[in-house]
Amino acid sequence: MNAIIREEYEARVLTNEAIEVHLTYLRIGFDAVQAALPVLRDKIDLVSAKVDSKIDAVNTSLTAQIRETNGRIDAVNTSLTAHIRETNGRIDAVSASLTAQIRETNDRIDGVNASLTAQIRETNDRIDAVSASLTAKIDEANKQRAAGDAALGDRIDAVNTSLTAQIKETNGRIDALNTSLTAKIDEANEQRAAGDAALGGKIDKLTEKVLENQGQFKAILWVISLASVVAASVSIAKTLGWI
Repeated sequence: MNAIIREEYEARVLTNEAIEVHLTYLRIGFDAVQAALPVLRDKIDLVSAKVDSKIDAVNTSLTAQIRETNGRIDAVNTSLTAHIRETNGRIDAVSASLTAQIRETNDRIDGVNASLTAQIRETNDRIDAVSASLTAKIDEANKQRAAGDAALGDRIDAVNTSLTAQIKETNGRIDALNTSLTAKIDEANEQRAAGDAALGGKIDKLTEKVLENQGQFKAILWVISLASVVAASVSIAKTLGWI
């Protein structure tokens, strides 16, 4: 391949001879492709024929299965239609029976409603009569209670006045009794003070006598102790056989 040498800053280009060489290679490759096309077409036709035959076989099989399935669906549809008709007949019979029962029940309800309405009206009339009677009795009871409250208030005022007088009288008696008891207590305190002084004098004299007799008591205790020692000695001697 020939090329023109140029400076570094200039772009490199092919010569006409180089371009012709490349075109020659391209023509050879293109001719080979054109020669191979009939073979490829034959292979494609063969594959297409095989695929078509397989598709026809599958189509035939699917068509038979679809026909069989459609036959089964038609049979099931016929059976379900018969069942549905039978069920609809039963539903219609049940609906007719329930309609008759509902009508009968509604008639009974209407009868009970009419009877209860009459009884409620009668009860309301009785309630109104009782209410009127009770209202009158309550009004009379309120009047009597008001009169009783007034009388009770008068009695309470009278009792309060009487108790107030009695309390004042009792307070006066308590004050008089308090004054009398205070005088008696003061007199008793004076007498107790005099008695305490006299008792103190007597105690002093008794103390002096006790001190005087203390020596005599000591001698008597010494004699009693000595007698006890002698008695103990005699008892020990008897125990030992000395006497």
